Amino acid sequence: MRTVNLVSNLRIGIEAIGGEVIGMGIGRGIRVRLPDDRMVVVYPTVGVPTSTTMHEASMNSPDESVAILYDHVGLHPQWLSHLDWLGQYIQATRWVKACEAGWQFADWRA
Repeated sequence: MRTVNLVSNLRIGIEAIGGEVIGMGIGRGIRVRLPDDRMVVVYPTVGVPTSTTMHEASMNSPDESVAILYDHVGLHPQWLSHLDWLGQYIQATRWVKACEAGWQFADWRA
């Protein structure tokens, strides 16, 4: 059920900025088209995303722009701090908070 909520938030956010959810890809990846026609593969993750999550997503989509969608509500502040830190040093994939999907994808830079 939580995955359905993540995907719903993604769809609402993408459509709100004029993009489109295309469909499923490799390894639960969801292909989305941004308003400027760039493609991003989004991997929804239930629970605390980790560096392993980043690794799997980047290996499944090595030549594409990749995002990991997660729900930050209820995560311990220490985990959130760690995710911010990890995202600064590993930029092959990017973290996207489900409730901010529209805003983060509207400002997406490959």
